[in-house]
Amino acid sequence: GSRTTDGDTSQVSGALAALMGMVHLNWVTRIADVTENSITAVQTLEYEELKLQLPFPALISVEREIAVPRMPTLRMRLQRKSMPVHLLTLDDLEDTNEQHYGVQGSSTRVERIFSPERSAGNPLNLTYDAETAADDICRLTAAVRGRLPSW
Repeated sequence: GSRTTDGDTSQVSGALAALMGMVHLNWVTRIADVTENSITAVQTLEYEELKLQLPFPALISVEREIAVPRMPTLRMRLQRKSMPVHLLTLDDLEDTNEQHYGVQGSSTRVERIFSPERSAGNPLNLTYDAETAADDICRLTAAVRGRLPSW
C-alpha cells in the first residue's frame, strides 16, 4: 500500500513483484472479480478509479479501505493466546548484513511528507480517441525509455 516500510514511497510491492517476475498493481481499494486465471481489481487514483484485470501470478498492494477491521470476539481472543508467535531475527535471513535492511538499506530517502493541494477539476485530458491515446502512449514511452530500471 501507500504506507509501507520503505519511507512511504510505495516501492516495496513493485520491487518485490519485479524480483518475483510478476505483474503488480498498487493502491487497490476493491477486488471486483477473481477467476482461475486472473484477478480484476479497482485502483483508486486522485481523479478516477480504474478497473484493471491482471493475469496470475500477480501481486497487489491494498489500501486500508479494502477491509474494515472488526473487533475480536471473546473466542478469537482466547484462541489468540494459544497461538505461537514466530519471531524472525537477522540471523534467520540469508543476507545478515544489517546495512541492507530498514532505513539504512533503502535506496530512497524521504525529505518531507506532505499532502499536495488539490487543484480544481481534472488536470488530465482523459477524453481520448484511440488514435490520440496510442500516439500519447508512444510519445510517453519514448520519453522514458532508457530511464526505467532493467529488473
